[in-house]
Amino acid sequence: MNVGELPSLGCIFCEDIRHEVTGLSSFIGVMPGAIFLPSYPCQLAKFGIAISWLFDKNEIPETLNVQLVVPWQAEPIKIQQLDTRGLQFQMKNEDDPDSIGAWTACRAVLSPFPVPSPGRIRAEVNTGSGWRIAGTLRFREMVRPQEAASPDLGGR
Repeated sequence: MNVGELPSLGCIFCEDIRHEVTGLSSFIGVMPGAIFLPSYPCQLAKFGIAISWLFDKNEIPETLNVQLVVPWQAEPIKIQQLDTRGLQFQMKNEDDPDSIGAWTACRAVLSPFPVPSPGRIRAEVNTGSGWRIAGTLRFREMVRPQEAASPDLGGR
């Protein structure tokens, strides 16, 4: 099994990520495939991104790079570079010989996060074998409903 063949690559876009004392993460204001903003340019106070992925435990890459590609600038926003050597060590000492993989995660909050125009952004992960899309989010302009015409109540 190759890293590129493992289907478990997921991404959450949200307003904030809270790290609990129990080790859990809380995702605040999770954004579906599109978010509607009232006008552009706009600036979000916080913009969270969480990516998780599963690896074949025999083919864990040494480093993982995460970036955010945005249409309003030429260069991607570098989110994180993870050194997975510690994860490799954990896998070599794993108690479960039947386990097929190891997982890791990247969580980051960008603050502030400028959004100068509508468009689609994408989170990408590179494990050394090329960039793969983890998730996309489309920023759209909120369409305001036209004011309803006053009903004709007749005879005044």
